[in-house]
Amino acid sequence: MKNKFRPFYLILFSFIIFLISCEKTLKYNFDIPENEKKIVVNSVLCPDSLVKVNISKSMSIQENNNSFQYLDNAEAKLFENDVLIETLHYTKNGNYFSSDFKPEENKKYEIKVSVPNMNNVDANTVIPAKTNIISVDTLTVIDHEYEYDEKKLEFNIKFKDNIEIDNYYQIECRYSYKEIYGDEDVFYKDYIEADEEILNIQNIDGTILLEDKIIAGEDFNLKFQVPIYIFTEQIKEYRIYLNSISKEYYLYLRTRSAQEETEDNPFAEPVQVFNNINNGCGICGSYSSDVKSFIFNY
Repeated sequence: MKNKFRPFYLILFSFIIFLISCEKTLKYNFDIPENEKKIVVNSVLCPDSLVKVNISKSMSIQENNNSFQYLDNAEAKLFENDVLIETLHYTKNGNYFSSDFKPEENKKYEIKVSVPNMNNVDANTVIPAKTNIISVDTLTVIDHEYEYDEKKLEFNIKFKDNIEIDNYYQIECRYSYKEIYGDEDVFYKDYIEADEEILNIQNIDGTILLEDKIIAGEDFNLKFQVPIYIFTEQIKEYRIYLNSISKEYYLYLRTRSAQEETEDNPFAEPVQVFNNINNGCGICGSYSSDVKSFIFNY
């Protein structure tokens, strides 16, 4: 008696062999082209520091490597208002510095980078004039949001926005301990908490980002809080920074934060981090700061 299922098995076996051969063809013969690698430039300029530029090379999606490919053979030139200032000198880990030059407010700075066998890149930024802090008030408050009452230190910072230009702000809080480390105190970034529902404020990386669409030309009072830790009595000094940041730096901080918030969510829309490096990748931004210091006796 013939097995009536034999033709079915033969067909099934042939189909499996076909699938295996297709898989091998895809695995060995399908070549994914590698994107052209680009120069990556990251630099944030401020009047209080030497110019620092970090230069590396972009990586293709096929490379499974979390380390940066720093470039030590780049030529990085710094221009102020279209006049060459100097060629930055290389130190290590892709970092290039000015010798003793510090940039100034309200001036345009351009960075031009060339690397052998790669496309030249450039970027520019204008350092915003600093906005002065008019006053800062402090008090201790009790937060009843949690099961236990939590003490927090509240700051009320007041400043006046310049109506003549679009302004972008970043507010930071830092603290130092009573112990002295070397010749100077070491200041650590504190984590700021503020109401995001008012005036499009964003809490990003423990700082506050704010643009002046609503407060243009007005005196503005901003309240924010920092936690009171167990070691708070050992804190020697607080410093409040009002950073006037360039638009490109503001957009970079916002988009980078949005990307970090969605990178582990497969259903979220992908976020492109802001880039202002012509022919390359990265950010060239700037800021200026006004600082107020406070010493507390607990």
